[in-house]
Amino acid sequence: MTKDAFSGMNAEDLSIINLSGVRKDGFNFAKKLSENIFRKNNLNNDIESYFESSNKVNREKDLNSLMNKDESFKSYILRNELLFDNYEDLDSSKRDVYRRIQFNVHLRNYYMKNQDTKASRKTPPSYYIGFNNICSMLEYNPRMLVGIMNAFAATAKEKGKIKSNEQLESIKKYSLSFKSLLSTIAIDSTGNMFPTLFDIIDKIAKYFQYEIYSHDFNPDPVGSIKLNSKDYLNYIKAIGLALNSGALIIEKEKLDSFHEIDNIKNSRFRLSYLFAADYKLLLNNQRPIDLIKILNNTHIDVIDPSGKLVSQKELF
Repeated sequence: MTKDAFSGMNAEDLSIINLSGVRKDGFNFAKKLSENIFRKNNLNNDIESYFESSNKVNREKDLNSLMNKDESFKSYILRNELLFDNYEDLDSSKRDVYRRIQFNVHLRNYYMKNQDTKASRKTPPSYYIGFNNICSMLEYNPRMLVGIMNAFAATAKEKGKIKSNEQLESIKKYSLSFKSLLSTIAIDSTGNMFPTLFDIIDKIAKYFQYEIYSHDFNPDPVGSIKLNSKDYLNYIKAIGLALNSGALIIEKEKLDSFHEIDNIKNSRFRLSYLFAADYKLLLNNQRPIDLIKILNNTHIDVIDPSGKLVSQKELF
């Protein structure tokens, strides 16, 4: 627990398990919590069955469609000898290569109209729907899960199935509320480049978005950040607040308590998946980039609502 939005988790706080950034343990927790809510509403089937979903991408369709409208992707496929009529006909090593890019291909194909123009689609693809993806985008947050699953249980009880548009609309509401909250946190930055914490998150998200949808196909887009530069202290306050608010997530392999300042400079971060559908981003781990390359060495301080600059010590 923290005293307020600007006080941080430290050794003096209650011991709280951090489920974000750990898929398997987070999903198991989210599923048990959600099942309890559904059972209270006499919904006793497998919880995943109540959610309209599309668990598989059509690799053959995505491949052919994107090759027809993206010359850079076509060149990549031919150069790496990944052309196929049936994915299973590829040898195992080439299947591994294509499997690593399949969701990147799926999203790029969905949103790209032709070589230089994005389609005017406003509805996110089925990539973002289904019980598993809903839990991932909520980062297994108990409070958000309880709120959204109670609403979904009511829908499932009335209609039998939670449609894809209903799932996406619910996620969008949480995302908009989160953006509004982040927009209330003032930032003091060089040239007032980033007036609020949300402006920093927006800058990072758009950088990652460009990695996927830029003119040339990128088989390994950047999608996480590290603090490699010796000038990382320029950002440590904003990073700490973004982590405490849940806008940034530390990637890790096991459950732990919340982050401490000594670990931050050695960690890899990603944006909360709650932003994924809005910015058309991937829901998997991606290679990191030094934050300084995104924020252009801008010096940043965090300001609390009283107008006082928040110290590094107060954030953690």
